Formats: sequence, C-alpha cells, structure tokens
Amino acid sequence: MRGGVIEGGSCHHSPTAVLTGWLCEVIISLLIASKAIITTRRPRRRLNRYAASVGNLPRLRNPATSGGANPRGEFMERLSNKLTGAAAALALSLGGAAFAAPTPGEYNIGIISDDTGPIASAGISYHNGAELAVEEINAGGYAGDGVTLNLLVKDSGTDAARAVQAMTQFAADRSVMATTCCIITPIAGAVSQVAMREKLPLVIYGATREGLPQEPFVTSVVALPGPQEVMMAKELANVLDPKRVVYYVTGDNDIFLDRAYAMKEVLEEYGAETVAEISTLANDTDFTGPATQGMGADPDLILVMATQQPSVGIISALRERGFEGNIATSEVLSPPAIYQKSGNIVAGIPFALSFQPGLSSSEEATAFIEAYQEKFGSLPDVYAAQGYTAIQYMAQGMAALDGDPTREALAESMWQINEIERNLVSAGDPPDPRAIAGFVAERLASYKCPQEYEFVSELPRNALGKVLKSELQSLFTFSGKA
Repeated sequence: MRGGVIEGGSCHHSPTAVLTGWLCEVIISLLIASKAIITTRRPRRRLNRYAASVGNLPRLRNPATSGGANPRGEFMERLSNKLTGAAAALALSLGGAAFAAPTPGEYNIGIISDDTGPIASAGISYHNGAELAVEEINAGGYAGDGVTLNLLVKDSGTDAARAVQAMTQFAADRSVMATTCCIITPIAGAVSQVAMREKLPLVIYGATREGLPQEPFVTSVVALPGPQEVMMAKELANVLDPKRVVYYVTGDNDIFLDRAYAMKEVLEEYGAETVAEISTLANDTDFTGPATQGMGADPDLILVMATQQPSVGIISALRERGFEGNIATSEVLSPPAIYQKSGNIVAGIPFALSFQPGLSSSEEATAFIEAYQEKFGSLPDVYAAQGYTAIQYMAQGMAALDGDPTREALAESMWQINEIERNLVSAGDPPDPRAIAGFVAERLASYKCPQEYEFVSELPRNALGKVLKSELQSLFTFSGKA
C-alpha cells in the first residue's frame, strides 16, 4: 500500500451540567428584582413549579381606572415578594452552579474490577484509566477545593456472585460515595439491583441493555452502538460489497448484540444477505463448533461482535480451520497485549472504535495518552479511556454539591449531567498522521505500512453510495516519501 485515505471520524459524547444562557438571564433578572443573595444546591426539578407561579402573578391594573390609593405600589410589593421566593426556588433547583462547594475531605470510590478472569485485559485497562483520573482530579482539585478521591478495588473476576458481594460490601461501607462496574450485562443487572436498593451511585462502563440506567442511582458512561459501527459497516459495504454475511455475537452481552444489529441493518440496506447469526457466551473457551458452523454458511464477510476472549477465540478458530475471507470486529482487539499474544492471527482485521491513540487527538486525549504511557508504560485503549471518563464523571458530580456530600445528593447531581467536561474524544480535531504511523508500525510489516496519509471530509461515490475507486485514485498522487 502506497498511501492511506481516512474519511470522517467518530466521537462518543458522554454526559455535563450545562447552564443555558436564557436561564442565566432569568436568574439575574430575579436576583435584581428581589435583591436576594442565594446559594444554589439542588437539581433543576422545580422549574415547572416556578413557571406556574409566574403565570399566576396578578395582572397590573391601570391606576386611572382602578380603586385604591396605590394599586401599582401594592402590586410591586407583592411582585417583589413572589420574585424573592421564586428566585430562591429556582436557584435551589440548579445543581452545579458557581456557588456550590462540597465540604473538603477524602471520599472513597469503589471499583468492582475485572483484573482477573476472561476479560482481564479490558478490566485492567479500565482500572488503570480510573487510577490515572483520580491522580489528576486530586492534583487539580476538580472534585472541589480540598476534596480528594480514593479508589477502593474489589476484583470480581467477571463472576456475578463475587460482583454482587463486592457491591454489598461497598454499600455497607458508608465512606464509599459511588461505585463503577461491569462489562457483562447479567453482572451489571445484578449489581444495579443492589445499587438501587442501597441507594449507592453506580456508573456502568460496558453493559448497555435498555433499562439498566435507573434514575438517579444507576448511570452509564457508554452509549452504544455509536457512529463508529455504522461508519465501519458502510465502508465494508462500499469496499468489499459483501453478499453473504455471518455474525458472531456474545449472547449474554447486550452491548455487542446492539452493535451487531446496527451493522447488520446497514449491510442489509446495501444488499448483503445475513446467512447466519451465531451466539456464544462471554465465558466460552471452545469455538471449534461455532467456527465450523460459520464457515459452513459460505460467507464472504464475517463480523465478530463479541467480548474480548470470544472474539480472539473465534478469529483464531476460523483462521486455524483455513478461513481466508474477510473478518471485521470491534475495539476489543485494540489493546497492544492482544497483538503481542495472538500475533499474525489478528493482524490486518479492521475494527471500529471511539478512542485510540493517533485517532483521538484532542488536547485532552493527547494529555491522557502521554500521562498513561508515562505511568503504565503502554498506550491506553478504549477501556482505559472509559475508566478515566467514569471517574471524571463522578468528580464533576461531586464538585456540583454544596456542603457535606451524601450518596443521594451525588446521584442526583450526576443524573443531571449531560456532557462530561474532560472528554477524551473531540469530533473537530484532525488525527495526527505521525501518531497513526507509529500505531500502524507496531502492528504491520514495514512493506504493508502506508507511507503517506490524506484526510478528506468525504469520498467520491456514485448515486448508490458506492466508492468510485477510479476517481479516488485520480484525486491523490502519493510521493512515496516515508
């Protein structure tokens, strides 16, 4: 390959409390009218009650036609009293405003980790990302002046019973303000029940089954399937023009089921036939049967949308049995440890992702990548980015509180967040060609590495959306420089 052309990009936007301009103007007007000085604290739920009270204000009467000595003065006095009360109610309803300040001190965050077990590679990355976030939060005072966070870790080994036990222990420890857990959907479901019952905030970072987030105690920093899956499916359809597709999914993880179905919908729109859907489980280790079944369907494209261990196992089983066709998967292949362990078996297989060194090049992402490499001696992956994001999410919720934090107040504060302030992925930042070149060089033989990169907003296509390869070649002339 002489050069590479990369189209577009994807961005995962996670939840941050944003105060809109018109709301600021309303508060300022109320404060001027009432001459009140107000400390904000609680979330925005009284806005509708405030709107109703304004609607019931008495109408201004014409002094020339109404009785009484000074109806305008009486009205203004009543209006001032109502505005004072309304301003207080409105300001109390706004979480995370400028006057909020949590009581200084150390607060514990519980992590139910997957440092061992079938998805340990992803779990360790998540744990590392969370640990780095805590260091940065404490150094920068991002959770509040004088507020520090401390991680308490309990390894579940991706076992549901151990995860529930760990969550129960965290709930009993009143020093634990919030927790995070779970790639596997059934484990997330079991742990979230404890979180709701014990009123302990839980941030889920992998499982995304509809209904898992529950107001206000169970939230998630992941919203999948994302645009990256749809974009990859379109590129696969345009470049490979597949006619027969086999899908491998992890049946006990809704996140990968949803991702597979999102890609399936796109590919079927482009005319690809689904010839088989093969379900495995997260803890499966023998993929001889599924590999044989998939190859028997005679596909020209196989999509592996499974958790890390099954994905590597399925791909290995397919290659060992002589399948030389096209395979695509997810970011579960992104950790460098996968390539060090599996070698040429997974080399050259494309995958979609929402964060990757070289592709995520915002200022926040660049700083995160450098800090992660310095601390852990390796590049971060998407799971490390999720761990970092989850703890930043908690810190942002904590910083919006006033006075002594409680679990209930923190849960309410986090539930109101719409965008995380320290986001690692920015849609507007172009990728860094040097970082991409370094990333590719670690995974491909030198003669396979692109020598130049060209970034474009879109590729030339015909009316059916197919890439016009002849026009594409005419647009770019590569110099052959490294």
